[in-house]
Amino acid sequence: MNTQKKRVCAGIYINDDKPTYCKFEKNKEAIESMFGTQLEWIEASKSSRFTAVASGDIAKKETWPKLFDWLMASGLKMREIALTFDK
Repeated sequence: MNTQKKRVCAGIYINDDKPTYCKFEKNKEAIESMFGTQLEWIEASKSSRFTAVASGDIAKKETWPKLFDWLMASGLKMREIALTFDK
């Protein structure tokens, strides 16, 4: 969650394991199709990740139900992606 940028993220963080990240990145199109939107892909020297982003101000309590629903649904999608592509 980022209160300055007013967004929440759900993703898969891969610590110090380039082969695993490359396995996911190789399937980028299929993963984004499965998730239903473009994802942010960030490859770094030690850790890499791909995330989905939703706009929303977590500082405003009235946004919580919508954002928590999005986080729950996105987390389940990321779980399915991990189970499908990390073989």
